Amino acid sequence: VPSTKARYYRQIRDTLASGGRIDAIGMQYHILDEQHDRAWKSSENYYNPKLAWDTLNLYGSFDLPIQITEITIPAYSNDVKDEQIQAELLERMYTLWFAHPNVEQIIYWNLVDGYAHGTTPGDMTAGENQYYGGLLHFDMTPKPAYYTLKRLLEEEWHTEETITSDENGIASFRGFYGQYTVEVEVDGVKTTHTIDLSKGTDNGFTIEVK
Repeated sequence: VPSTKARYYRQIRDTLASGGRIDAIGMQYHILDEQHDRAWKSSENYYNPKLAWDTLNLYGSFDLPIQITEITIPAYSNDVKDEQIQAELLERMYTLWFAHPNVEQIIYWNLVDGYAHGTTPGDMTAGENQYYGGLLHFDMTPKPAYYTLKRLLEEEWHTEETITSDENGIASFRGFYGQYTVEVEVDGVKTTHTIDLSKGTDNGFTIEVK
């Protein structure tokens, strides 16, 4: 349960109170257990969205960026059903993190199965390899979780619009933060421009077409 008595919370609070500098708050999310049991069977502890959201809110009260610095969501095997559960859990957690206003970065840990900590490459019986937490198989073929993340990034959290300006040449749209390629057509002539939508700015741009 999120608490202001947690050692990590108190460390951040006391550091800031003493004038120390903290650029961002890092959080890790490795859902692994020593007994090699299915951690997702205890979803009320590991994948509880309310607890996760309340934790982000608690640390978000420092008004600092939050970086999810390491993630492992295990599949536990190459079984089709296990890999599908991994993909579903990844979608739930990434969606939650992406939605929180303080989260600025999400980094997945161990992209490829078989290269995790604690053993030799390809040995899936030891170390963190046994959790099958990658987004790709050892032979580099994508798992369902890979395609899920690809869909979220390229389709769900993606903005693509065709709009027409008014008589004053003003056009507006609502989109996700990031870099955009803007193609402007005037009297049959097309030009291409780049803009960046950033958090904390008015995101107004003037494009001159000559």
